[in-house]
Amino acid sequence: ALQDIPFSLIVDSLKPERVTGRNPLFQISLTLQPATRNELSLGTLTANPIDATTGNARFDIAIDIEETPDGHLNIAAEYSTELFDADRINRLLEHYITALANGLAQPDQPAEEIDIMPAAEVHQVLHAWNDTTAGYHAEPLHHLVERVAEHTPNAIAVIDHDGTHHTYRDLNTTANQLAHRLHHHGITPGDHIGVCLPRSIHLVTTLLAIWKAAAAYVPLDPDLPPERLTAMLHDANPPLIITTSTHTQSFPTTHTLDVTDTGGFTSDADPSVNAGSTFDAGCTLDDTAYVIYTSGSTGTPKGVAVPHRGLHNRIAWMRETYHLQASDRVLQKTPFGFDVSVWEFFWPLTTGATLVLAAPGGHRDPDYLHQLITDTGITTLHFVPTMLQTFLDATADRGPLGQVRHVFCSGEALPPDTAQRFLTTWPHIELHNLYGPTEASIEVTAWQCEPDSTTVPIGQPIANTRIYVLDNLLRPTPIGIPGELHIAGTGLAHGYHNRPGLTARSFLTDPHDHRPGQRMYASGDLARWRTDGAIEYLGRTDRQVKLRGQRVELGEIEHTIAQHPDVRQCTVQLYNDTQLVAYLTGHPDLNHLRRHLADRLPTYMVPTT
Repeated sequence: ALQDIPFSLIVDSLKPERVTGRNPLFQISLTLQPATRNELSLGTLTANPIDATTGNARFDIAIDIEETPDGHLNIAAEYSTELFDADRINRLLEHYITALANGLAQPDQPAEEIDIMPAAEVHQVLHAWNDTTAGYHAEPLHHLVERVAEHTPNAIAVIDHDGTHHTYRDLNTTANQLAHRLHHHGITPGDHIGVCLPRSIHLVTTLLAIWKAAAAYVPLDPDLPPERLTAMLHDANPPLIITTSTHTQSFPTTHTLDVTDTGGFTSDADPSVNAGSTFDAGCTLDDTAYVIYTSGSTGTPKGVAVPHRGLHNRIAWMRETYHLQASDRVLQKTPFGFDVSVWEFFWPLTTGATLVLAAPGGHRDPDYLHQLITDTGITTLHFVPTMLQTFLDATADRGPLGQVRHVFCSGEALPPDTAQRFLTTWPHIELHNLYGPTEASIEVTAWQCEPDSTTVPIGQPIANTRIYVLDNLLRPTPIGIPGELHIAGTGLAHGYHNRPGLTARSFLTDPHDHRPGQRMYASGDLARWRTDGAIEYLGRTDRQVKLRGQRVELGEIEHTIAQHPDVRQCTVQLYNDTQLVAYLTGHPDLNHLRRHLADRLPTYMVPTT
């Protein structure tokens, strides 16, 4: 029996590690001294810090509750300053008092449903820290690009990876020509157009032309396994795929249009049309701008449909916050199947700055990137944290990083040591940590990293965005207490294309905004509020992981492995944040199993072990 073993003997035998140098037998003491009165009210509430290094603290926290003869409760707390600060302890006591009051008011209520947060704290986390209203004049982004082309037609809009310069007049004219051609191919507003192009000027003009035609683009990577590409095409059902002659064989059952040949931008369907005139099919803010497919836990990729309204809000916030100038140059290196690419493309093009395109595949080569950044005068760029670490390893000893002023990180958690190394290496460059899922118009929180900080929060909500940290009853969690991060406001996606059930489970009615039609997205991310109003990312509530910036549902990999006839059971884990490892029972031929996976999953989702 446990009571037969002295607790001190267990502590001495196990020698558990503690954050502090002390090892008390008990961490918390709660003492009640009752009187005989039935009616109670709060008398005094005091918190006394005890420096644990002096050895005076009896416990990590000691709470003494005294009921006086006149019906008052006096509550006093002693706490270790090595573990807690006064603000944390005072909030704890306020939560305790609130829980007592609400529990006594409704004694039949289940304990987990008792509210513990005072009204002032509820207002703080739900409203004060979400006071982000900004009155932007919203319009589709291609209208902003057209305006820049009208005002500064000879300014350099795009520098292609081969060094070719393209003016805003060239960019807009070519996009208009292609939009006319799309119209004569039968494209109508609301259509989903597949795009399978390498990073180049053709890709930029194609995306603009699709928006001018009031359609949405669907990124298609020809390197994806045939089965996965087929599943995406079946779901998106595009009437047309814009590609090159190299990749037309990847889409044998869909009509394709090659825009890289010399006739790709001419309106040959109707010679009477002025192909250079502005084409406007009446795109609205509620129309879908793009559909990006992400990993799905059931084995089927899911398409996130994002409207122009949220996209404009995201770009407008970035324009207002970081003040990009016409003299700036922004590097575009993120594959366009990831939503970060959207602001890389269109933030500079809506402000009159210059977009510099990295060579296809160049985003993986730190030496190439360093040369490109310094040679072309890049001032702004983005890194996934893993690639930022690789870039630092390869180039940190080469001195100043050209003319760079801003570096943005997103896609996965930014480690504090990586941030500090960056700020030490290039102290004159601002490092910004951004957070956001594909379901919420790229990113929804932002934080400028600070020197000598031991943590890197994901920051505070951007304009017209609300962030809730909620418990399993969708109530706000107290400051400092983990909960699931939910996103509300202008940036939300329409939902998942052709997946109404999944959309309903993920995009919920917002219980904290009583305006009609307000929704919130349950992100599955674990987070907590800091006392300064910043949010810390703590991990996932499910089995989704990030691998080198790629969003991976472990369940999708397991589902695919389990389809192999010689596998009985399997599980997949992310090992050391760097590789996927599959554990399985059965007797499959491993080479055959790898081919089975390679035919169905992107390369980055095939376990290495």
